[in-house]
Amino acid sequence: MSATTIPRVGAMATTVAKRLESVERKALKCGLDRGDAARKKVSSDRCDDGQLVATAMEKSGLTRGQAAHCMGISEGLLSRQIDNADNQHLSWQRLSKLPNAFWCELWMLVAERRKLARVHRRVVFEVSA
Repeated sequence: MSATTIPRVGAMATTVAKRLESVERKALKCGLDRGDAARKKVSSDRCDDGQLVATAMEKSGLTRGQAAHCMGISEGLLSRQIDNADNQHLSWQRLSKLPNAFWCELWMLVAERRKLARVHRRVVFEVSA
């Protein structure tokens, strides 16, 4: 290595360290200290995500068996993924195979949960002539 590259690497490392300190300070200000309360919230959010998917399936009229068939996996595996058992996770690629009715319900549930919008469900009856 030449002598000119060593100071640049050191300066870069110092800059990165300062940025990381800044991010850590901001995290502490926002209450994101790595305490037990934060860990409990994160773990409960993960469970809620699986429940959002399960609720969207129910509201769209899909059983877990039908959903698993569409996704190309077993019903048992889908249940373990929804429950986050043994660190199983839901695959977005597999979820993308589910019908649009599921996705409409899921997006409405996410919008309600994240307070992005108020969702009003309406039933419209049309009379066919």
